[in-house]
Amino acid sequence: MITLITNTIRLILGPLSAVLDYSADHPFVWTTILLVWILVYVSARIQLKLIELKTTDLVVKHCRLYISANPDITPTDLYNRIFPIWTSEMKQWGYLFILHKHDLWPVKATLENVQVKIPFSPKWITATMEKKGIMGRG
Repeated sequence: MITLITNTIRLILGPLSAVLDYSADHPFVWTTILLVWILVYVSARIQLKLIELKTTDLVVKHCRLYISANPDITPTDLYNRIFPIWTSEMKQWGYLFILHKHDLWPVKATLENVQVKIPFSPKWITATMEKKGIMGRG
């Protein structure tokens, strides 16, 4: 059965089937490529987690400040005040890459890419505040 599969793959690849022979003879190359990909993947996961933690801390700190000054402030007002601060802070954090929205490969840690992973919005702020016990459901 394995021979049939191998022969079918070789037939599909045609002249490129030499890659299979090379990889069978040189497993170090594929191991190195896989190891580098794993290291980059783990690094991207860690950087995304750090961005999430810093974002949460920033939002909690500013929400407490704004809510203490005005207890009737709305989540939309909080968002409108915090979003510009978050965008400028995030650029200064200096993270290089995060995971793509499908979590398969890293992408540059731009504001747009981070917003795909962290849906920074009034709804997200409300959920974060409820989790931290700052705002009640209402």
